[in-house]
Amino acid sequence: MTERSRTRRPPRPSAGPVYRLRRRRDIFPERAFPAELAAIRAEHPPAGGWEAARPAYLRLFRDTYRQGRAFLHDWFEAGASGREIVRGHALLTDRLLQHLWRLLADYLAPERRRLSLCIAAVGGYGRAELHPYSDVDLLLLHEDSLEGAAAFAEPLLHFLWDVGLPVSQALRTPDQCAADAGSDLTIQTSLLEARLLAGDGDLFERFQRRFRTGLTDGDAFTAAKMDEQRARHARYGGPVYNLEPNVKESWGGLRDIHLLFWVARYRFDVRSLRELMTRGILSAAEYRALTRAQEFLWRVRNGLHYAAGRNENRLLFDHQRELAAAFGYRDSAATLAVEKFMKRYYRSLRQVVALTNIGLRTLEEALHGPPARPLGPELAMRGGYLEAAAPERFAADPAAMVPFFVAAQEQAPLPPLGAETLRALWAGARAVDAGARADERVRAGLVRMLSRPGQVAGVLRRMNTYGVLGRLIPEFGRIVGQTQHNLYHIYPVDEHTLGAMEMADRFHRQDPEVTGDSPTACRLAPQMRRPEVLYLALMCHDIAKGQAGDHSLLGERVARRLARRLGMDTEDGETAAWLVREHLSLSQISQKRDIHDPEIITEVAALVGTLERLDLLFLLTEADMRATGPKVWNTWKAQLLGDLYANTRQALLTGIPADARGRARRMSRRVVQTLAAEGFDYEAVRAHLKRMDRGYLLHYHPEELIEHTRTLLTQAAPTVVQVA
Repeated sequence: MTERSRTRRPPRPSAGPVYRLRRRRDIFPERAFPAELAAIRAEHPPAGGWEAARPAYLRLFRDTYRQGRAFLHDWFEAGASGREIVRGHALLTDRLLQHLWRLLADYLAPERRRLSLCIAAVGGYGRAELHPYSDVDLLLLHEDSLEGAAAFAEPLLHFLWDVGLPVSQALRTPDQCAADAGSDLTIQTSLLEARLLAGDGDLFERFQRRFRTGLTDGDAFTAAKMDEQRARHARYGGPVYNLEPNVKESWGGLRDIHLLFWVARYRFDVRSLRELMTRGILSAAEYRALTRAQEFLWRVRNGLHYAAGRNENRLLFDHQRELAAAFGYRDSAATLAVEKFMKRYYRSLRQVVALTNIGLRTLEEALHGPPARPLGPELAMRGGYLEAAAPERFAADPAAMVPFFVAAQEQAPLPPLGAETLRALWAGARAVDAGARADERVRAGLVRMLSRPGQVAGVLRRMNTYGVLGRLIPEFGRIVGQTQHNLYHIYPVDEHTLGAMEMADRFHRQDPEVTGDSPTACRLAPQMRRPEVLYLALMCHDIAKGQAGDHSLLGERVARRLARRLGMDTEDGETAAWLVREHLSLSQISQKRDIHDPEIITEVAALVGTLERLDLLFLLTEADMRATGPKVWNTWKAQLLGDLYANTRQALLTGIPADARGRARRMSRRVVQTLAAEGFDYEAVRAHLKRMDRGYLLHYHPEELIEHTRTLLTQAAPTVVQVA
């Protein structure tokens, strides 16, 4: 379908949602409520005026609203689905608004009843999705004077507020709606979802025709919403940046599903996610997977609202524990209930990201799909997107996905993948079995990807997003979304692992952002003889997290087994396994023991045995530490780790412990030379440093020693306290 044909089609009538809900009468008493309205009307007829009847009606509406909400809360705790709760709140709100509209029409003066007015739900309420404490967004449409419309709207809104509905409203004409939508993206998006609740249907249809006439630039709308999404992700963070994610706004949250719906609604006037399937934007399997992820996120957001007693969308630590228990998760010997719950949560986010990307790319290519340009036997380019040359084979031959990724890895930077390829990868991942894992293309291809330093993490991250990596390497699949409920490990294990591999890539590429902080790592990384050993160790260093026992020892076994499965050299496999077993040793020794003690240095030298193993373990340690969290790596830890490496390297080269005395002399000489060049008295600097013990000179970075000495020598007072 072309966008031109879309704009010529008249808008469809805005049919209300079909509330296929169990226990509808418990949510709203469809029979009893009109009877009670009739009883109040008999006692307070319209001739007596609205103000006289209002208190009695308010009691009825307020009680009905509270009872409906109480039932929905109890139903949630009894295990009702997320869909039933959001639809139930929408149904309850719809019925109260519709009855109130008819009631006011009877009670207000005849001249007000003749006004051309209608009321519509917009935003999430327009989709009939209301979480327990979500705002109720309303649009009051009129074509007469603002004063007359406001005279009708005022008693309506005040009544709703008194009932307890969290209503926000706008009062506009159809022309004002079109004008405001043209200048404000948020208003335009909200009006896309407008749904008639009550009032003049012809007026609402005129509004829709006027509004949709202005929807002529789908490309600009899509680009603006994608920019909005990027800014939102940067603000709220993805699963790798936020310990307490926002269920609505963060990476993979409900807002990402809304984005797909909005773009499809703008382009083709779709009315539901199901219609994405009927129009071929999502396959049936993709639609089912997306709705399962949405259902889980709906349940989480409902639970958050109930736990907080307000419109709360941040999944705070306390709420995580509370919801884990409410959802039936229990602690086990190796994993806390909250970690199991968050693992399910993060996996749902990945499904949302993968499937909404498929839908958005499909929409884009349906309108702007240029012919593919071959790039070799495995690749093609379609516009700015990279495609597999034959993506249709992945479902029947999932091992063929690996040669595609091997070829894609050569593209620097790796372009975004096209819709056909994304869909094929998502389907192919689900077809992976033991036969595919044992296929020589998979074994050789994975080793080849690991042996390309500087380019490893990017391609593995794409494979992880679409579920391919975890299916090809089930041991890795078990840590996808795995969390540790503490403030030190702030990333899911799979994201931390890929982050460590990305850091190793940056060392190899001599990334300017890390060269200053990691000069030794950036010097060593390009010298690796067998980079696949380091990357396999990085992949496996936390692969046993979430299992009972020492994850270093358990991970050692996984690395050895995986090396054999991939057909790696036995010695390389043993080195990778050893690296996993000892991946915490250097960081622990450097921070907890005297790294200048000859006995400690001798112990570390005996542990590593060779310069090659020392280099590999140093690279793994620094990549691991830097990828743990933004506050884990600092100058102090860098200095300690670097000194331990230098001392151990010297011991391995000379066969004797590193010369602590000689190192202290070199540090002292550097300080003297630097400050003498700045004009400080040579002898005064030397005399100051002689008063310091060797431990002080070895503990600090040379630049810190220079700053300390400069500060002390420029002060006349006996005591100096300086905070930088």
